[in-house]
Order: sequence, then C-alpha cells, then structure tokens
Amino acid sequence: MFSSYFSKPAVEETEREKNVLTPYYEDIVPPKMRKKGEPLSYFQTISRAYTHEQALKFATASLEWKNLVYTQFPNKPRTKAYPVTCCQGVRDTYAFYRVIAEKKYGYIATACHVNIHGTHRGDLRFIEINDRTVARQNEGTSVIGRLYLGDMIGVSGLARMRDFKAYDVFQSAMDGECIWMATQIQVFPRITLTDVAFSVLANGTAVVKEQSEVMNVLNPTSFPLVPGKMYTGTAFVPEKMFSNFTLEHRAEHKNSLIYKCSRIHQYPNSLGTVYDFKESPRLTDAFRIGVDAFDIHTTSKYDENTPTEIMETCVLMGYAAANSITNGRFDSRSFPMHNLSRDRTVVRFSIDNPAEDPTEGKWMINSRIKISGPSGELNATIETVITDRKSLKITARLSRDIPNHVKFDKGIHVVYQREAMELQVLRTGLSNKAPPGSNGRQILEVLYGAEPLECDYNVNGTSYFFPDKDPVELNEYQCDYVDMILAKLPIVVGCSPFGCGKSMTIVTAALEIHKRSVARRNKFYTLEKKKMQLLVTQSNYASVNLVDIANKAKNGTDSEESKLKFVRYLSEKNWKELADDCLTDYDLPKLMEIESLAWSLGHRKHEKLEFRHMASMANFVIEGKLARPHEFVGQAMSTYNNSAFKDFKSWPRDLLEAFFMLYDPDLIMTTADSLQTLLSSAILKPSSVETIQIDEASQVPEYTFISLLTSFPNASYGLIGDIEQLPPYCETGLDGKLKDYGIGNTMERAVNGEMFPQAMLREVYRCSPRITNLLSDLFYEGQLISGVTVDQRNEFVRKRKDFWPKSEFPVLVLNNKEKGYKMGTSCGNKSEKEIVNALLNLLTKEHNRYKLKPSDIGVISFYAAQTSILTEALRGKGVKCGTVDAFQGSEKEVIILCCTNEKISDFMQMSNRINVAMSRGKQATIIIGNVDGLKKADYWSVIVRAAEVEGCVMDTNFLGITQTSRPQFSKGRNQKERTPEGVAAVTNPTARGRGRRGRQRGNGNPQEKLIDEDLPSTSNQQANNGRNNRNRRRNNKAKPLEGAGDVPSASTQQVQPSQQQSKRGNGAGWRRRNNKKESPAGGLESDRMVAWKIPQSTLHYEFSTQLYSICRRQTEYFVSRVYSLEMHKNEAETPTNLHHQSGQINRRQPDIVQQLGALCLTVVDGLANGIVSLYTFFTRPRPE
Repeated sequence: MFSSYFSKPAVEETEREKNVLTPYYEDIVPPKMRKKGEPLSYFQTISRAYTHEQALKFATASLEWKNLVYTQFPNKPRTKAYPVTCCQGVRDTYAFYRVIAEKKYGYIATACHVNIHGTHRGDLRFIEINDRTVARQNEGTSVIGRLYLGDMIGVSGLARMRDFKAYDVFQSAMDGECIWMATQIQVFPRITLTDVAFSVLANGTAVVKEQSEVMNVLNPTSFPLVPGKMYTGTAFVPEKMFSNFTLEHRAEHKNSLIYKCSRIHQYPNSLGTVYDFKESPRLTDAFRIGVDAFDIHTTSKYDENTPTEIMETCVLMGYAAANSITNGRFDSRSFPMHNLSRDRTVVRFSIDNPAEDPTEGKWMINSRIKISGPSGELNATIETVITDRKSLKITARLSRDIPNHVKFDKGIHVVYQREAMELQVLRTGLSNKAPPGSNGRQILEVLYGAEPLECDYNVNGTSYFFPDKDPVELNEYQCDYVDMILAKLPIVVGCSPFGCGKSMTIVTAALEIHKRSVARRNKFYTLEKKKMQLLVTQSNYASVNLVDIANKAKNGTDSEESKLKFVRYLSEKNWKELADDCLTDYDLPKLMEIESLAWSLGHRKHEKLEFRHMASMANFVIEGKLARPHEFVGQAMSTYNNSAFKDFKSWPRDLLEAFFMLYDPDLIMTTADSLQTLLSSAILKPSSVETIQIDEASQVPEYTFISLLTSFPNASYGLIGDIEQLPPYCETGLDGKLKDYGIGNTMERAVNGEMFPQAMLREVYRCSPRITNLLSDLFYEGQLISGVTVDQRNEFVRKRKDFWPKSEFPVLVLNNKEKGYKMGTSCGNKSEKEIVNALLNLLTKEHNRYKLKPSDIGVISFYAAQTSILTEALRGKGVKCGTVDAFQGSEKEVIILCCTNEKISDFMQMSNRINVAMSRGKQATIIIGNVDGLKKADYWSVIVRAAEVEGCVMDTNFLGITQTSRPQFSKGRNQKERTPEGVAAVTNPTARGRGRRGRQRGNGNPQEKLIDEDLPSTSNQQANNGRNNRNRRRNNKAKPLEGAGDVPSASTQQVQPSQQQSKRGNGAGWRRRNNKKESPAGGLESDRMVAWKIPQSTLHYEFSTQLYSICRRQTEYFVSRVYSLEMHKNEAETPTNLHHQSGQINRRQPDIVQQLGALCLTVVDGLANGIVSLYTFFTRPRPE
C-alpha cells in the first residue's frame, strides 16, 4: 500500500527546498496508523497515510493551475432537494482540506496538513468553495448549502480567482480574499446520527442526548429555538484531526515539527451540526414535567410519556449537558514551552495566549498535561496559571516516576492537554438497571415526584464508640445517623454542618455494618456472600482524611471482626501525579504492589485466578522490579514457565480483577471523579455492594448519584453533607432545566422537600464557640451547638497578645486599602501578597512559648488568579493555599482569608461560599480585605461589624506595611464609647434569607424573627424545617464527645437549647444573663427591648449601622484633616494614618489632636446612640 507513497516523484526542487518541513522527512518511516484497539474511520485511515511527498506534489501542481481562471468554470444550480453525495477513493494529485466557515458566496476551507503550504505558500492555506466548484458524484449541482462545518474534502483542482502573488502564511487570514477556488473536490463519508433528541443552550448551541459535545444547529429558516424545549433531527459528527502534519517522520523529529507548525494558528476541530430538525411536542412535554414525573397529580397528554420515560429523558439530557460543557474547555492544540525550568518535582514554563483563540480559560488549575521532548512524553498536572499579556505562566507538578536527571534543558519541548477518557456511564435503558422495588428505583422515583419515602425504623438510643486508642463516644445526633444506616433504609440523609465530626461518624457506621456482616456470615457460614461498602468523597484531601480515620479505627481495636480491610481506589497514573500530602499507605497502586509481590513469592493464592490474571501480575512484578523471575513460587512460577506467557499482553483490568480477588477488601474509598472509572471497569458487580455513603453529598452532581443508583440498585445509601456549604460545581454557560437535570442539587432537594429520612448533626467541634454562634445565626437559623469550650479553642489568641487586639474574639480584619487589578477574567492584588507573607512570618514566630507550624496555617483566596500568585509566593513554606472550593472539607488552626478586590463581587456574597471560608479555622480567622467594601456587602457587613465592636479591625501598619488611604477606626466593647445598644448584637436576619435556602423562605422578609427560647412551640416547627423527626424522642441534655471536654455553660458563649425544646428543634435561641439578653454574636439588648420582644428586623439593623457608620466616618475624616494641618503647620513628618489599635489613637499624634479626636468620637458615639434609641423606641411593636 505504501510503495507508491514512499517513492519520490519528480517535483520542482524549488518547492521542496522552500518548504520548512522538508528536512524532517529526508529519512522517512511508514506512518503509525493506529493504536491497538483504536477504531479508525475511512477518512482517518487515508489521512494518516498521506505523505509529505504527496503534499509537495499538490503544491507544485498549483503552480501550473495559475493559468486557470475561475470564469472558465460555469456556475452550477443550487438545490436542497437532496444531500450531497459522499464518496471514497482519491485521485492522483490531491490534498485534504476542512470546511471551517460559511459565507454568502460559499465556504472557506483550510488545509489539514501544514506540509501543503509550509510557511512560504500562504495562498494555499485557505481556499474558496463556491457555485463553480464541481463535487465528485454531484457534478450537476452546486454543493453550496449542502456542506457542513467540519466536512472533510479532497481537493484535486484549483483555479485562480485574482492575481497570483506570493506571500507567507503569517499574512493569510480566513476573512481575507482567497487566491484560489477549488474546481474539483470530493466529500468524504460522514458520520451521521438520525432522529437525535436535543435542546439548546442560551448561546444557541445544541445539547444532544447521549453525546458529550455541544453541536451547532443548521437553521436556514431562522426557526426560533427556545431553551427548555426539545427537538429532534439529524446530527453530523465531524472527523477530528489528531495531527496537522504528515506522520512518516522519525520519532526524534516530532517535537521539531510540532514547534514549526505551532507558529501557524490552527483552527480547532469543528463542532457537530444538527440539521433537518423539528420541534418535538412530546419530548418538550416530558422536559416540562421533569422532576414531577411520578407525581400522581401530574399527567402527560402523550401516552408514550410514561413516568419512567420522562425520568430517563431528563436524566440523559442533563448528563449530556454536563459532559458537553465540561469537554468544551478541552484544548486540543500543542504549544512550544518557553522559559522552561525544573525545580525538583515542579516544572515552570509559559505558553502563548493568542488573541484569536486564547488559551486562558482552557489551561486551568488541575488540568492534566503531557510534555513531549527528547526524554519522551511525560505526565504532569497544572498547579498554577498566571495570565501575563500574550502568554500564560504555568507551574505544573511532575509525575513522581520522572527521573531527577530529566532537566528539560536540551532540545525542543512541547506541551498539550491530555484528553479525558470517554466514559459514558448513563445510557438509554438506565431505568432497567434499577428494577421496580429496588432501593435505587425507589430513590429515583422519589427524586422525580413520587411521595416521600416512608420507612419504619426505630432509633433505640444505642451508644456507639469510635475505637481509637482512647475510645470516643459519639454524641446522640451522630448515634442517630448510625442507627438509621444500620436499619438498612434505602437512603438516609445526614445534615452535617462544618466540624460536626461527620468523617468519624461515617467510618463508625461503616465499622458497625462490617461487624454485623461478619456476625451474619459466621452464623450462617458460607450461605451469605461477602459484600463490600463504598465511601465516595469529593476531593483527594477528603479521602485522605477518611483513610486516616479508618486507620485509627483499625489500630484501635484488637477484635478481628472489628478490623476493616479497606483500599483507596485511584488509577496508577493519577496516583503518580498527586501531591505528597494526598498519598496514603492504602492507595490501590501501593497495595497492588504488596499483594502482587506476596503472590509471586507464594504467600498469597486464589483458586479462581485465571491465566490472564496471573500473567498480568507476573508482568507487573517483573516490570516494576519488585522481584526477579527466579524468586517466583507456586502459581507465579508455573505462570512464568507457561509457553503462552512470553507473548502475553497485560491488561489493566485483568490486574485489577486479580487484586480484588487476593486482597478482598471490605471497604472501598474513592473520589467522585475516580468513581466514573471504577463504574466503567465493571469490577464491582451490582449485587456486591451493601452500603454506599457519600461524604460532602451537597457537592455531588445529580448524574453521579444516579449513576450509583443504577449501578448498585440494591445497596443502601447515606448522603451526608451540608446544603449551606458549596453546591455541586457547574461550568458557566449551563443553566435552566439542563442544569437542573444534570448538575442539580440532590441533597438540597431532598432536605427541603423532606423526601427521605433525615438525621441532623448539630454539635460543632471545630471552631471557637464565638465563630460557631456567629455562623449559626447567619446561616443555620441558630440551630448549631458548640461542642467545645472557649478555652479549648483560644490558645493562639491568648498567647499572641503581641498583635491580637482582643483574645475573646477570634476574628481579625486587616484593612487592605490597595485596589486589586484584573488578570484576564480573574483578579490579583500585590499588596495582599505582601500582607500574607508578613503575617506568615509573624504567625510562625515563637512568642510567649507558643509557635504555629506552617502546616497549621491555611491561606484561602476567592480568586483563582490570586490563588496562583499566593501559591507561587508560598511554595516550599509548607502552608496550604487554595480557593474556597479547594478548602471545603479541610481545617487549619488559623486561616488567612484573602478578599483581593476592593469591590466585593456577587459570588463573594454567596452565603454558602462565605460559610465555608469562615468555618475552616479552628482557633482564629484573619480576613484581609477593604473594610469599606466589606461593610457594604451581604453577610460580610455583619462579620466586620462584630469585629469592629470588639476592636478587631486594624490597619496593616503593625506589619510594617504602610498604605495611603482614608484612615480606619475600630473601637472595642471595653471602651466607654459603645456602639448603640441593640445594634452590635444583631446579626442580620435578612442575610439568611439571601442564601439558597433563604430564597425559598421568602427572600428575607423584614418581619422574619430570630427564634427565641421563650417563644411558643410553633417556632420549633419553623426551626425543624427540612428534618424528619416523626420517630424521635430526645433528652434535653447535650452529650459531648468523650475527651472533648464538658459542654460549655452560657458564660463561655455556647448556645444552649431551651428546656421546652426538643434537641432536634432550634438550639440557638437567645440567652438571659443578668436581666439582659445576649445575642449569639455577643451584643446586649436593653431590658425594654427584651420586655417588648422587638424583632431584630433588617430595617432596624441597616438604619442603625448606616447611621452610626456615617457619623463615625465623618468624624474620622475631620480629625485626620485637623491632624494633617497641624503637622503641616509645624513642618513635622509626613502625616500618618489615624487609626485605633485596642481602642487607642495613634500615639505619634500631637496631644492636641489626641484630645480633639477623643472628644469628637465621644460626642458622635453619644449622638448616634441617642438617635438610634429614639428610633427603636418609636418603631417598637405594641405589647399584646
């Protein structure tokens, strides 16, 4: 086949010499046609066989075609009566072109191979197809209106449309005037799908059922396409070009070719096209019904729209939408690497960011990349991306198997993204995998409108202990969850706010299930088959935490039946690219080495191992240099001596099956991302899994949960998470019903709709009680209980009085007056980086015999660009840095929270995002932000106001960082000049109404009241919204974890539930102390306000706060002006910012200014207090 391809036909030597790619094809080899098992279409087969010589032959022929003028070719009549005819076979002289644009007069096509034009023949880069073009087997009619973007064509003739002139490819443009018109073409066979169902996004592209990429819609009649409606039509799926140069080069020339070709902008692979479509009223009706499919009051006017059919349509469309949007970020281009350097496991480089098709937004943190160079192809994962004008500066973490001697200092290196594996887990017929009556089917039907799941179960009040070296008794809320999991209900929803010990609860539940399973098997001997459990997390850090806790449980018991055998599932490739702090001794690749080695040495054996399993393990041991063949024993030796072993090719699945046979785990832990790979491997049988618990379930996309329900329909499920924290991640561009059916928010729907039995964990063990109470009132309707005392969480603030203003309040706000700057679509702040560095130096310095370790500190940034900047600045210091999303599930002793931009954007005012950011610190949180901006923002205004009252708002001068802006003041409650009574104490009730749950409760009605412990019992019903307590009876006394200390009294600021309330009711309330009432935020109310029970409404709060802030701001400005004039008069030093630290004015100011400032502040405080008191009195409600 290749004899004619590799002969060198006579071509003009000038064309050969001018082509910059010619030197790389002097010594040619047969092109590699395909990888093993890779299916190739007809076009892929012939395009991969195309050679440099054939490209030169076409380019030379074009010089002869200069004598042909387009007017010599007649126009062909247009028709849309029938589609264009595709054909196979090619002519002697031809080139491959791809249709990339449609114009009024026809189409523009670009060369598929750079070999055709090199860099010197810009005229051949783009050609025109018009009514004069003749298409093979379509000779009588024009092809205009019948080609699609992405069509692959063979061009075997050209004619000149204008005067020929030589110019290079860098002067050519798709929108320019083409020199050439194609006279002879043929359209290669297309991949088409008939009768596809699709809906459209807001941008007009189509999401096609069971396809993983969006498509364009060919709409010549401008038929109105409406998001939310369904259509059917025919889809054209274009072929993809995997290389833009011919393949008969030697391997060592590949990177040089990529480098040469990368200088020429290549248009990305075209999207598919949907055509001949029409609206489908039946599918639109199904889409409309959606999650009400199984509601007995919902009917469809189409008999075909059964509830099952409606559910399946919506699930598959949502799944296709989620995959399509995610895959849309993939960049198939290769780029030369500039400024390349290596520092141990980190490699730094930059790539171009062309304006016509930017890399920004496609090359992102955690993108998996492959670096190709003289040392071969090496894997890495992007850690930081910084936009720098026309380039991206990237830092990536190298795979651990890359030798240290690879320095990237020689030869040309190129980088490209690794395409994710196509894992289509959900397909048509998914509902058949969950038969009627199964747990999975019951859950699916409830999610799609059936009545809430009614389950009979008893919570018997059993106490459970986590088997650490010092056993820890679970509190009663945790015990409830374990009881419900053990009851084998189809599903249990565990509402677990931050720091409630959910990971320990999950592992304890898994251990109790295992103990009962072992007891049953011992009782019935071999009649009951062993079943496994599955724990799913949202991040590698969360899975590492579960592994650590499970390992403690394993080491904390001597009972064999209590010992769990567990494994953390992830692929070897991913495992090698994880950071060191994401590795454990129970990772699958590590355990696989141990088990395979033990088998090869005769310490393990299994009668059901087949030859393919044993041969795969033998190869694994030999290739990994774990043992030598002469050391093999038993099954390994007999396998190695088998004549079939030499020609045997190992497959990863065979090795995985062998591992599961030998290790026989009781528990598998995995992330949601790795879960798709695990499910597609079919290693776990539908009946082999007993229980599945999902950690951080509020972040699980609905399609992931449904894939579990259909894969393991008989398992029992536990969803444990917090709907007041981050929801499932969703790419921009996906909204409406497609987002609801694909990403959704399963746990939020389940909790708010009371669909399934629920348990709520209320005791918080992570944060200081002051933080717990503040967040409880902002986001949880005051239902959280602090499980620790103040003394257990205040060592840092007590010992660091050298800079911490008030040890009673664990939040410090540092005023960063410097404005942020735009970095692409994100934001950065140089001053903030300096502040963070200075803070870290201060925090890690020993003082008062106390010192924080770098690993005790976390730095959170709301902006991805600033996260990259901070990560680079802090690299090697041992401090974790990440976005809010990256920190969910993590905790540190002290958190530094970076707001970056002086303007608090909408996404920074999302209740769930603030909740996560503020709840990561165990002892203290330091907020770096613009105080003026924070005071204007939802939720932040409450937090900053509380800090301001405590004297915990400061400038950055104490860090040695001076900023020039209007001075800021902060006055503590220990000063005589107090804030207005009733103002400092009030947390904004409207803030709760702006969260995701709050919108459903009336969008922050000003009449909404904080729940009081003395209010009638009807308030308990409001506090219990979203909880199933039909079969619960609670004691009033809270039970702390063993070893966690006594439950704090009111004097330690802990929330105590009322004696009239069930523990499942509202537990925050308001507490009486010394004839005053104290809010959870720590402020005081007057006796009059207590007696009249004035609701703390938004109007009261906003009026009081704004009035007080205005008065203070004007006074501060006046004092600073007087100070500036006084200093100028005395020709003294440059004025310093006036600010309060611990309630005192800067000592460097003249005595006159100190006295004036103190006098003015006293007057304005008294004035503001008086006005607010009068306003509060006259707007009070009348007593009943």
